[in-house]
Amino acid sequence: MLFFAEGSKTSETSTHAEESSLAAVIDLQRPEQTVGREGEAAATERAEADLYPVLQTFFLERESVVTKRIREQTSSNRRGRYGNKWLHPDIVGMHAPGRDWLEVVRRCSRELPTCKAKLIAVEVKGTLSAGDVRQHFFQTVSNSTWADRAYLAACEIRGEDTWRELETLCAAHGIGYIRIDPEDPDGCRILIPARERDEVDWASANRIAAENADFREYLQNVLNYLQTGALMERLWGP
Repeated sequence: MLFFAEGSKTSETSTHAEESSLAAVIDLQRPEQTVGREGEAAATERAEADLYPVLQTFFLERESVVTKRIREQTSSNRRGRYGNKWLHPDIVGMHAPGRDWLEVVRRCSRELPTCKAKLIAVEVKGTLSAGDVRQHFFQTVSNSTWADRAYLAACEIRGEDTWRELETLCAAHGIGYIRIDPEDPDGCRILIPARERDEVDWASANRIAAENADFREYLQNVLNYLQTGALMERLWGP
């Protein structure tokens, strides 16, 4: 859990070039391109969705993070087709320390300020390549400013140049990277740790919650845990 007077003919040309460049960055399709690209996008989304269960299992079993899927179709879309672009991540989670602790220990930990839930945001991609690593990375930055820790997760990084670019970006922005093993949650690895933020951007959290029902449920689950200490895992999951 990017978050972009009349003049002379030369000025108009420059403005048009800037608009064209921006459109290319955020991939706004022309009408005649929509059908083909929407088909490709749907196939990509299905492939990414296949990775969610294994990644959620990894977080629960290895990182003590309960997770929830944030679905695009539960957003209001009141702002138009691209109004919510890059607004929310694919998966959100909460690090719940002491998930397997005895009740007396959990109760003690809730009374002390040293042990609090941490909010997690994860953007999932199938592969990262030199041509799209920056786009996917800054999508992760954009939709995760509300989270204590944020990750970009993928099955494959194509090329040494892509890996070096990702390392540089992660170091600069504090985003972590997770390598997904699509066949085995135990094979998933955090290769670049996320840097924990000092403060959560609650204005961004409010923006997402106003648009997406899944995210509102997520925040309610977090609030229930903080108030009662009851994790209620049945409320999390996919």
